[in-house]
Amino acid sequence: MVAGSLLTVVPPSFGWLLAGRVAQGAGPGLTALMTGAARDHLPEQRSGPTIALLSVASTVGTGVGYPLAGLLTDVSGLWVAYGLGLLITVIALAAAWWAVPQPPPGRSTTVDVPGAALLAVAVVLLTVWVRRERRCGNPLVDLTLLRHPAVAGYGFGVFSAAMPAAILAVTPP
Repeated sequence: MVAGSLLTVVPPSFGWLLAGRVAQGAGPGLTALMTGAARDHLPEQRSGPTIALLSVASTVGTGVGYPLAGLLTDVSGLWVAYGLGLLITVIALAAAWWAVPQPPPGRSTTVDVPGAALLAVAVVLLTVWVRRERRCGNPLVDLTLLRHPAVAGYGFGVFSAAMPAAILAVTPP
């Protein structure tokens, strides 16, 4: 998330902004990760209420964050809005580094290097695809539609609805 946020702020180009937003797409997966961490590290009587609180906080954060980012963009500009996102993700990473304990015995701490490499290749391919679609006279996907307010509103609705479903999917019965 920090790397994606950095890509949205530093280079002033649409391609880098898009690559950063793609990298930030890992965000919904972090909800499942924090739910699992709460389940693994808290006693059973505390894990349920904590998971519920995390679910509500994630949903509210998503539902409030996008409109606030839009307002900040209108008032101060796109780079300021993404800069605030970078600051928040850096603070969150530092807090997680400090507060999240080591995994319990039996849980792996290794990184899936082949999976990470494939993800990097996918990001490069997506970047190449976006450049091609932007230059094509008859693109498969008209990327200029992403700038339309109705598309942004639809995206807000999809994310707001998807968060509770993702949390419910990882919550133990």
